[in-house]
Amino acid sequence: MVSKPETSKKTRSAPRGRGRGSVGRDHIITATRGLLRRVPPSSLTRKLVAEEAGVDPALVRYYFSDLRHLLTEVLKVLVKDYGERFRALDIDPSSPEDALKKRIRHLVTFLTEETSFHELFIEQIINGHDEWALETRDWFTDQFFGTLSEIIETGRKDGLFRDDFDPRFLYLSIIGAGEFLATSRTIFTRLFGPDQTPNDVADEFVEFLFQTLMQGIAKK
Repeated sequence: MVSKPETSKKTRSAPRGRGRGSVGRDHIITATRGLLRRVPPSSLTRKLVAEEAGVDPALVRYYFSDLRHLLTEVLKVLVKDYGERFRALDIDPSSPEDALKKRIRHLVTFLTEETSFHELFIEQIINGHDEWALETRDWFTDQFFGTLSEIIETGRKDGLFRDDFDPRFLYLSIIGAGEFLATSRTIFTRLFGPDQTPNDVADEFVEFLFQTLMQGIAKK
């Protein structure tokens, strides 16, 4: 799998931020990524980003014309990271059950760590119309659904999985379950209390989701 190259552009020498000397755009992107783990994209402001990065708000404006531009650059980093983590899974196609569990764990872990990823993905890629959004949407779907289809096909040939279910529904079910755990902040707190986070229950949730799905797709 080849990750999409990020679009680069030349910039002038940046103005200095408060107390940090010359700070580049990558530092601001990294700081924003960390901030989005605590606040949703809709609550992001240039002032919050500047405080997180330890720079003057003018520096944020210098590198990014508006917050949408900044969020797009953060999303590009997240998409690349998602793909790199996926490649590192070392999935064995000859062990479909283990491969399926790794796929579920990869998605749930990433979404619970990067809690704003799905919202950004929906807004800028699923509903996006620019060239990068269209290419990334098609690549993401073809790549990750394609590899899941291969796992299911292997499982069927080995007599492990039923032949009468649609792998597309399985794909959507995994995404939906993982996304809801990561993003339903207020509902999660109501169910699990204020002292737990989705990260705290991610491993248990992966096991539950895997066993539940296997009950539906395993050949009896």
